Amino acid sequence: MSFCLQVAQEPVAGRRKTDKDRRPIAPTPIIRLWIREHAGATGLGVFVNPSDINISTLPGRGRAKAFDKSHRNLHGRLHVEANRVIDMEGEMGLWFLFMSLSVRNEGTYSLYFRCFDRSATTKGMPPAPSLAACRSMDFKVFSPRNYHGRPPKTLLADHFNRQGFKLNTRKNERQVASPSPPPE
Repeated sequence: MSFCLQVAQEPVAGRRKTDKDRRPIAPTPIIRLWIREHAGATGLGVFVNPSDINISTLPGRGRAKAFDKSHRNLHGRLHVEANRVIDMEGEMGLWFLFMSLSVRNEGTYSLYFRCFDRSATTKGMPPAPSLAACRSMDFKVFSPRNYHGRPPKTLLADHFNRQGFKLNTRKNERQVASPSPPPE
């Protein structure tokens, strides 16, 4: 069996975390785990319980201004469990939703994701090896003054919202009001 992680929804931008405001990066990073049987078929394999699959993220390429290394730069839930969700084509899949990640410092970053099988570890044993890994594309974290707001809701985020997941999305799209027709 082989495993592959895919960043299905890339983060684009974020607002720098402050003591009073911690807005998550946007759009919500969504990662999909592909499991391939040896015969080449794609399926969910032996992972009957999605809580046995765990993914963690670590700050990747960070090109930020110098800061005190003793401060943690990435905040939020760094470890999430898999969710069984039907994709936009109607196929069941294992998805990881990072809804609360925020970054403390301005700069350009990418996120590195690794997937583990938690059922393969027991107390006192060394950690399980990573099943798969992937990296997001670069995204920019802005100061509160320079942040332009959340990007518009994506089709994938809307699909997950319809299935009951509360992703951090812009609630109302900004639309230009069309002029009303002249009275007759």
